Amino acid sequence: MAKSRKTTTSAPMRVDDGSDRLEGDGKRQLARRRFLTAAGASTGVAAALSLANPSTASATDSAGGEVQPITIAELRAMDSEPAFEMYAVTDPGQEGLFVVDASDTTSQDNTGTIVVSTHGTRFIRQFTGPVSVRWFGAKGDGSVDDAPAIQSAVDYAQVTGEPVRNGGALGLSVYFPAGLYTIAEPIILDPTKRPLRVFGDGRHSCIQGMDGDDVIDAIFWFDTTRNRIANGWRFHDLYLVAGIRPSGGTNVTYGIRGHLTRSVFRDLVIQSFSREDGAGIYFGYGWSNTIETCSILHCRSAIRSLDNNLNSVNIVNCLLRQSRGPAIYFPQSMGGLLVHIRGCTIEGNWGPAILVEGSLRGLDVSDCYFEVNCTEPHQLKDRDESVHADIVIGTHLQEAGPIRISNNLVNQNIGLPNDNGYFVVCHSASGGLEIVDTRVENPPAPRTRRLVRLGPSATPSYLVRNVSIRSTSVQRPDADFEVLEIDQLEGLVNSFHETSIEGVEQVNYCPPPSEFSVVHTQGGGTLSGSAQRYRMFPTWEITADAGPSDIFGFVLDVDEHPELAGKYVYLACYAKPSDTDTGAVLWTSQLGAQVEDPPGDTQWRVLSYVDKLPTSGTVEFGIGAISGGSSSNLQIAKPVLAEVGARFDKFDNVSLALMSGLGRAAFLRSL
Repeated sequence: MAKSRKTTTSAPMRVDDGSDRLEGDGKRQLARRRFLTAAGASTGVAAALSLANPSTASATDSAGGEVQPITIAELRAMDSEPAFEMYAVTDPGQEGLFVVDASDTTSQDNTGTIVVSTHGTRFIRQFTGPVSVRWFGAKGDGSVDDAPAIQSAVDYAQVTGEPVRNGGALGLSVYFPAGLYTIAEPIILDPTKRPLRVFGDGRHSCIQGMDGDDVIDAIFWFDTTRNRIANGWRFHDLYLVAGIRPSGGTNVTYGIRGHLTRSVFRDLVIQSFSREDGAGIYFGYGWSNTIETCSILHCRSAIRSLDNNLNSVNIVNCLLRQSRGPAIYFPQSMGGLLVHIRGCTIEGNWGPAILVEGSLRGLDVSDCYFEVNCTEPHQLKDRDESVHADIVIGTHLQEAGPIRISNNLVNQNIGLPNDNGYFVVCHSASGGLEIVDTRVENPPAPRTRRLVRLGPSATPSYLVRNVSIRSTSVQRPDADFEVLEIDQLEGLVNSFHETSIEGVEQVNYCPPPSEFSVVHTQGGGTLSGSAQRYRMFPTWEITADAGPSDIFGFVLDVDEHPELAGKYVYLACYAKPSDTDTGAVLWTSQLGAQVEDPPGDTQWRVLSYVDKLPTSGTVEFGIGAISGGSSSNLQIAKPVLAEVGARFDKFDNVSLALMSGLGRAAFLRSL
């Protein structure tokens, strides 16, 4: 039978555990190790333990000892030395075993793991496993501000833990039992202290901003003023949601915000962080972060980068729906490496499914499902126009790439407000763009849809190189669906001679330079054959006095080649200046001249210029030189006029004269 409480100071409790030969601290320590078995002596204690957190330890043997059921308030109210050495707290949600630590005279009362009595005695919770926020006073009933209690649990866990083999230490795990936890201020996480695993019981463990007009920055906020990156955190099986402002809108900007590295977000439901610039997960300046199997709904952005140098990001098997802006957003300062987006469903977002405005070196989007994104027009950065597109890349000053978009399904069955609809809008993809194994379903006839639009950045150059489009299928061929659109052709250097589009035939519509004539007079000069060869191709020289030469070229009659009507074509050639002050000019009668500035060396290079042919009529194409000083020359080899998508390096020299009277099919059979 348990002893009655004493009202006077007493000696340390004795426990009949076979340790009579031990004295002082040795006896006390052995008694503590066996406190669990003593719990079995009390029916009240057993009942308390049955209600406790699953992580609370349970009895394992039959050693003697007595434990007193008690509340936390009663522990605090003790004004004398305790009569027992072990107490079983029975407060709902805070159940657990506490032992007296007579050697501790300094620890502060935190409710959850340390209780200090009026007498000054420290009672220490005995537990293994995670720390429950309920221990620290969080109610989880949706009626009170649980932030102070949760903060106490986090603060305790971050300074308590175990060392790891390779140095450093991990904090304890923080557990949210099922409940609705409302908070009126962010939970602040310290990146200079131990990383935590923060988890709950899935959708049953909800953390929500308290309804009110005061705006909270985030549910979980990493203290970035400490100028450190949080390393090795884990968040999983939680439901985060913003609160409601009576004056309108929501009152929490971010679900999780901070500079993070080597961290994992898994099995989270994040909802309604829809304030301006808000996001479900807002993170940056870190590497090797993974967002996996999360559902992020009704936010301004589901996932957004906070700062630059966000490297090796993995977004896997997530559901990203109904964002009020872009679902995945890497803004101008992103500057990251190797972003992988795999197996995600991205649908119903007001903005693009994926928006990359800044420099991004390595993007892989694969095995994803896209449906009706960018229902609101997206304003292109630094451009006076807007588009509807699932993926928008590199529309600002920085370059992006390489980019691989593969094995995706695009469902356009509902349709967008106008004809300006694309799967991909890509500007400045300097590292290459590959779109392969893409299936487009239900493009809404009669509206026009396009697979990809390529265009310039805010700089005066195209930076899209090595474009490859293969294995693209469209479910409804009666819809007006186009594979490619090229934007803003006038006066831009480009490299579409490197583009490869499946189904575009390798036909060179350019005659050899021996058949060129002057198509545009501007400065004299000559075109003549050369005894030299380049890559086994014969070469020609265009001479120019100070300034530009005439343009030497040919005329293409679109009516004779109806397969090219309305198509994009490029004029390309190898070119080598005789000196560093000599430039090249590619010219069309529709767009005028594209000038390749003096390169600063005399190496062979490939030049190209894109134009879109009319549906009928003639267009003149030509090549010229421009000298910065005295007479100089420009060597050219292998001039090609071909449809964009037929790669330059795969052509033989073919004369238009050889095609006359044969028809295209007969000519191709004769190659």
